[in-house]
Amino acid sequence: TEDSNLFIPSIKWQKIDTWLKSVPKLNMLATVNFNFWDKRQKCVIHNDQPMVSTIKDDETVVELVQNDDIVTVIFHYETRSYATDTLKCTLIIDLLNNEQMESELHMTKTTLDNLVLVCDNKDNDDQELKILEDQDDFEQPVEAFLSLNSKQERIVNFCIAIVLSVIEYGQESIKIQQVYNQQATMKDVLKLETDEYLANTETMEVIDPNICYSNILPPNKTKFFRLKQSQTCLVSLENPKDEKLLKIEQNNVRTTQYVKRFIQYSILEHVYQQFNLSDDQYLLFDTDFIPAKNTQLCALLTNSSMMTTDLQEIAISFTVINQNYKATVIVKNKDGDERKFSCSKLLTIQRLCQISCLLFNENVEYYRLDFDHCNTDETDTLDDLDDNDAIEFEFEFVCIATVKCSIEFDGKTLEYPCHLKTRIDDLFQKATGQFKIVQNSSTYSFFIIDKDDEYSQIDLNDSIEDFLDNENSTTLQFRIKETK
Repeated sequence: TEDSNLFIPSIKWQKIDTWLKSVPKLNMLATVNFNFWDKRQKCVIHNDQPMVSTIKDDETVVELVQNDDIVTVIFHYETRSYATDTLKCTLIIDLLNNEQMESELHMTKTTLDNLVLVCDNKDNDDQELKILEDQDDFEQPVEAFLSLNSKQERIVNFCIAIVLSVIEYGQESIKIQQVYNQQATMKDVLKLETDEYLANTETMEVIDPNICYSNILPPNKTKFFRLKQSQTCLVSLENPKDEKLLKIEQNNVRTTQYVKRFIQYSILEHVYQQFNLSDDQYLLFDTDFIPAKNTQLCALLTNSSMMTTDLQEIAISFTVINQNYKATVIVKNKDGDERKFSCSKLLTIQRLCQISCLLFNENVEYYRLDFDHCNTDETDTLDDLDDNDAIEFEFEFVCIATVKCSIEFDGKTLEYPCHLKTRIDDLFQKATGQFKIVQNSSTYSFFIIDKDDEYSQIDLNDSIEDFLDNENSTTLQFRIKETK
């Protein structure tokens, strides 16, 4: 036979305890210290709790466990704490999935995926901290930490910290940083220097170092780039003088100009996203063309097309317009790389070549644009090339330099077009910049490589013509070496 009874949801577990001890077949419970155990939540149900607080819509399994098998685990998170009684054999990972703990500590599933636990030994300052940070650690039972923790043999304290992964931009090194207080600024947490910033690894927007971690969007973001100010740039968006396309408020004041900081190698797609531009809004650059959304910001870092902002720093300036140009220009170099932009069909070939050199980061002296494999007249416009109302034009980006220079450094090679009068120092400065060499003339020198693969150091004040063996030479090879 079975013994059963009906209870109202608001009844406390103490009543159920009393009823169980009164059942003849369970009279042994009257002499045993036991507790109710919520098998799903992995926690003890106390007698003063109402039944409704533990019974869920789905099936709830409650077991009886002996007091000697129970320990108290306290989780501390910022200024809040949560205590739960559980079995010694309970795995840490099961406690972290406790819904009530998440609620009381104001944590989310995303946060739990990026945390570490520090076994907080309050009674033994000399003992090394035990940090739980990977899956194997979290799958250990609670009893594994009883001897490490405190003189209170049945209590385990854990401090919860958020884990930030900080990637040194341009490098592969990753630094792990623990955050115990989400109200601390990112500058203080990561000990950023005055010229250092953090950037969102997805949006590439640079984050204000004085912002608190709790205010970073999207919430629970835990992966960042760490970079120098020189690796960033400001982007300024303006409305046309006679239009109001942007509706941006800065410090609760409507403005016609807004500035954000981005990584230099961000693409325009990130700018469109971070400024929340609509599908019918476009970024006009240098008054006459709209770069494609895959254009890198660093391609637009030129003195002639940037402006000074109130931040006393150069910014790339765009004007927001609500209509795209009809003509799309595609320019391809000999390697098949292409640059794309929209413009008016009234632009001349000369201007299109200037834009192409800007986007390819090349000197306009060394290139021309060919259309349909034919040389073009610089004064012609796109209209002059089109008899059939075409809207897409494809050009070849053709190098017309008399000499090409190949420069090697650290297993990588760059190639530059040159004229006979090009100064060696100009080549050296350009190459060190692209190779991201910390420039120091006392530690890096420039060498020329001859046909026998022998090299000798050269004077940076010389010019290209000083190293040509004969008039038919068209290529020179150089190498940058660190000299100590």
